[in-house]
Amino acid sequence: MPIKAETVDQSNSTTSIFSKLSEEHKQQLNAQTASLSIKAGQTLIEEGDKADSLFFLTQGKLVVFSDDKPIAEILPGESVGEIAFLMGGVRTATVVASRNSKLLELNKKTYDKLTKDIPEITQSIIHSLANRLNAKNISSPTLEPKVSKIVALLPAGKSEIPNAFIKNLLNNKNEISKSWKILHATELNSTEELDQWIEENEEQASQLILIGSGSGENPELLLAMSEHADKSFMILDNKNKDFLPASKLENNIYKNSLLNNIDLVILRENNSIEITGTAKLLIERPVHLHHHIAIDHQPDLERLQRFIAGKATGLVLCGGGAFGSAHLGMIKALQEQGYHFDILGGTSVGSAITGLSALGYTPDKALTQLEEMFITKKVFKKYTAPLYSFIDHKYFDHELRKAAKNIAIEDLPINYFAVATNLSLNQLQVIRKGPLWKAVRASCSIPGILPPYLTKNGEVLIDGAVMDNTPIKTLRSMKSGPNVVMNFTPMKAWKVNSRYDDIPRGFALLRKIFLPKSTSSKYFPTIFAILSRTMVTNTEKRFSEIDQKDDIFLEPKRLPRMGMMNWKKSQEQFDLSYKQMKTALKNIDTSQDKIDALRKVSISMKQRGKHSN
Repeated sequence: MPIKAETVDQSNSTTSIFSKLSEEHKQQLNAQTASLSIKAGQTLIEEGDKADSLFFLTQGKLVVFSDDKPIAEILPGESVGEIAFLMGGVRTATVVASRNSKLLELNKKTYDKLTKDIPEITQSIIHSLANRLNAKNISSPTLEPKVSKIVALLPAGKSEIPNAFIKNLLNNKNEISKSWKILHATELNSTEELDQWIEENEEQASQLILIGSGSGENPELLLAMSEHADKSFMILDNKNKDFLPASKLENNIYKNSLLNNIDLVILRENNSIEITGTAKLLIERPVHLHHHIAIDHQPDLERLQRFIAGKATGLVLCGGGAFGSAHLGMIKALQEQGYHFDILGGTSVGSAITGLSALGYTPDKALTQLEEMFITKKVFKKYTAPLYSFIDHKYFDHELRKAAKNIAIEDLPINYFAVATNLSLNQLQVIRKGPLWKAVRASCSIPGILPPYLTKNGEVLIDGAVMDNTPIKTLRSMKSGPNVVMNFTPMKAWKVNSRYDDIPRGFALLRKIFLPKSTSSKYFPTIFAILSRTMVTNTEKRFSEIDQKDDIFLEPKRLPRMGMMNWKKSQEQFDLSYKQMKTALKNIDTSQDKIDALRKVSISMKQRGKHSN
């Protein structure tokens, strides 16, 4: 049961669910409801409890959990627990306060009495429930992050938030920061003043920013800020190593908040300072994402602004072997037009390209790195006895280590993830920590061609394309805001000019192996071709099932007669997609909203693709 506050006189206003009731009926309803308040992290409804009360949220935010997974949000003006209440059953889910919340409670006996006189109450509840179910994305098994109405910036560790950081963050007078309504902790004397300020401003402002700098002597006020916030950003000044351990206040905030509600911001004075040791800072901090920010670096500050505003742009790249060079060509054209990406991830070669991008490689430099691996060093030409795989992985691993510079994912200057397929658990494995090269290695473990990657606890990981070649759902689970997805156009039907009886044997097979150019022009699928094609057999079907929402899907053109392992044509494929994207952007006005402009590019690409098919 919820933690009750003392019953208070009800105001004449009711939640928006009853907006169509007459004023007389609204007052009658208010007179029969009890007021209660719960703090962030506290449970309102427990799954399995008897449904003997109906609730209406008037302020705050609630999250609905099923099997410990968040599946829905409840916002002010909505009813809570109506299905089990109306059906006379038990609660089918758990509801927890995402931030400090206020509700009205109506018990069963009072409800039955009221509805005899005001039958419109039940109609209003059912109408609200129907609207919520229609708006819910049924294809998403878990709740995706939403834009936060109230955001708190609070001190992490044992030091204050640097004034220079706050000044630089707020002095970026762009459209994001201009829309913020800001409250500094130094302007308050009590938590009651904080409550009052939020009540006065929550409906008028697009986003409230609570800044907890300069009030280290008032931990109660800072804790109250976190309890009122939809999302808190803990600000850790990395300058003084002695002040880095989590403070008592910080631990209380982690304890009382939901996981997705907290990010960590790790500051350094300037962009030239190397990022190291992040994994140790995260051990005692159960945060959702972490952000490395150089106080004097405007791109870093603007990236953080976008995360605060819920407008960070993500980039997801699919797998496709040598066709991955098309991703790089498109990225180059986008960067030349001022496009930026705030979080990166992908599958297979997509994980490699986003990993190199997160390291700071330009598209041209990344392509050079990949060509050196596959053409110059011929890492996929180092064969071995086919017991575990056809390729000797040691050469590939060595080049991956060198390209990734032995950097941990946690120390990358931008958020990154790779996906692999976990054969041990039969599920998608999202990799967001540990050595970057190992994440890419696991994501690129093409079955049969490379041996699987084995984790420390013995789990077997193979190429992520087996389960999800376009991991947009993974990215959506990390943040709100737009995402750019690069996925290849569907492959044409695969046919060969050979017959089953043409499979060579004996000396004919040896001639084909050692003298491939002198053999017949007839082609029979090789093991490499079959395994490569098998990887993407269900890709098109899975991709068609993705809810594309407001994300931007770009489809690079494939170079004709180019195989997935033909890296010798990677530069040509790079140039083709670069020209494709550059031409598309030239015909679109990108001077205003770049994301809207890119949506137009996406639509035109789809139309041309349908026409060409």
